[in-house]
Amino acid sequence: MVYLTKIKLQKIKEDLKRLKEEKKKIAKILAETKSQGDLSENAGYIAAKEESNNINSKINDLENILREAEIISEAPTGEIGAGSVVVIELLPDKKQITVRLVGWGEISLDKMEISINSPLGKSLIGKKEGEQVLVETPTGKKEYKIIKIK
Repeated sequence: MVYLTKIKLQKIKEDLKRLKEEKKKIAKILAETKSQGDLSENAGYIAAKEESNNINSKINDLENILREAEIISEAPTGEIGAGSVVVIELLPDKKQITVRLVGWGEISLDKMEISINSPLGKSLIGKKEGEQVLVETPTGKKEYKIIKIK
């Protein structure tokens, strides 16, 4: 199962459509270069064949994702869910960070976007402001308090 937001699902569909259009263009190039004779020394054919293989691989990957996709819905008001922006406080340090919970393929640590499947993401799903969560991390257990849900 691959969890996706509606926005990510739409982007994947757009990427798939674009790749299928590129595949048609590459097929034309392959046909043209194939007609030029000896394929073993035809650089244009070899490059187009390689590009065709890359595009086919990407198309297969996206189609597999779409087959396995489950749209993550928004959590009820006041609860943390996919797409929620959450201010959490690391205890006992009282250091606050803001994270956004996202689905597959949307993670961006620069933007503090974390997967709903990460240890922290899993522990936050369904929680409310004021609750505390204990998260098992590679560096040990960490406790967070949920300050605000946006």
